Amino acid sequence: AAGPGERGAPPATPEPTIKPASMKELYRFASSADKSLMIMGGCAAAVGGAMQPAMAFFLGDLTEALYITDQSKRNEKVLTVVIELLVLALVTFLTTAGSWVCFAVSADRQQITLRRKFFAHVLRQDVGWFDVNEPATLTTRCTNDSYDFREGIGEKFSTLISGSVQTIAGFVVAFIKSWQLTLAMLIAVPLLGGSVAVIIKFVSTLGAKQQGAYAKAGGVAEQAIGSIRTVAAFGGEETEVERYDQYVRVAQQKGIRAGVFLGASTAITIMIMYWTFALGFWYGSLIIVWDINANCLDTRSISRPFGDCFSGGVMLSTLFAVLYG
Repeated sequence: AAGPGERGAPPATPEPTIKPASMKELYRFASSADKSLMIMGGCAAAVGGAMQPAMAFFLGDLTEALYITDQSKRNEKVLTVVIELLVLALVTFLTTAGSWVCFAVSADRQQITLRRKFFAHVLRQDVGWFDVNEPATLTTRCTNDSYDFREGIGEKFSTLISGSVQTIAGFVVAFIKSWQLTLAMLIAVPLLGGSVAVIIKFVSTLGAKQQGAYAKAGGVAEQAIGSIRTVAAFGGEETEVERYDQYVRVAQQKGIRAGVFLGASTAITIMIMYWTFALGFWYGSLIIVWDINANCLDTRSISRPFGDCFSGGVMLSTLFAVLYG
């Protein structure tokens, strides 16, 4: 017998085991034009991903330029850094927009091809296949699954490339600026990476179950509307509404669980990020004291107000580079 919390729930059906598609299988609907668009979009996404760590690199130069005592040299240095940041902003805009356009166009073309092949494949099935697979759910499944397929090979894949390059470039910039501070901040990287991995795994699992419940609800609705005369003749409106509500309630529960977990996990991730910043500022201040005690200020000049010392500008560049990474 069903427990109190399971009353009104639809009967459980075994979930089929679906093998994840490989990258080659995922892009088997791509034509030569689609592949060309993805290559151009991937290159643009890679360049765009490296721009934010580059901004962190120049941020330290701008901070240190404010401490130059000679006004003309200070203005010249600030103007140079400002122009460099404006160029970075322009390149970021062009590459990010270009990558999204290329991947969006390519994904839309592949989605159309997928839907056509799906429809043609369904029409070739034997009659017995429709006894096992409910025909009313096919349209909802096709719409939802093809949408997820398009999202995965479209802008999200562009974001994946950009994020991967940004991670590598961020740590390269951080190690160039200060390998000591970067190594200290790497303590928090496993915590941040682990929290993000758990979020992605849990939300994607609940999202798949939620989509399955919506597909079954859509099948019930299409079946009832397609046979509305029969349903009305036998007074089955309330029964069909109850069947629909059962599947919608399951999808609602999955969505609420995913939302609560996503909110809590995001809060924990941001908390760890702030802890990382606190660690960076604390350890960075220690490096500044150690360098000053080592008489590093003896190497300073008009254009280099801090000489060979570890300065606040270097610390900010390293912190932001690690953050972007």
